[in-house]
Amino acid sequence: MHIYLLVAGNGEVPDLLEPYADYGGQGTNENAKFDWFQVGGMFKCGIPLKQPRKTKRLFGLFASTDSRVIIAKKSEVELEELLKFPPQAFLFSGRWSESKLLPDEQEAAEWRAELTQRLAEVPDDTTLTVVDCHS
Repeated sequence: MHIYLLVAGNGEVPDLLEPYADYGGQGTNENAKFDWFQVGGMFKCGIPLKQPRKTKRLFGLFASTDSRVIIAKKSEVELEELLKFPPQAFLFSGRWSESKLLPDEQEAAEWRAELTQRLAEVPDDTTLTVVDCHS
């Protein structure tokens, strides 16, 4: 099963995820949430931006704009849009929070409220990264 995790932190993603990893599914970490991960992965739809980003493609020869990315500073993110289709899990300051897999309407609202509160704790200059975790 794949989990859409949003990581908030300025460190290296593998280091931030290490306390929750059980690489190879050996069962050696009782706090494990996943056995492998990939930045972006199947969740490349990404983080909605307040302002589209100009990007260069094919050796910088072609330019385009992206309104969704997999890595952004919190200050760049359109939080209301993010909360319309929130990540299933959130990691910030060593604390993992997550929604039920298939929440009912009330549980989904509670998750959005919790995520809103957790995101308010994150400084604006913190990097947010979309991570595909497999469990």
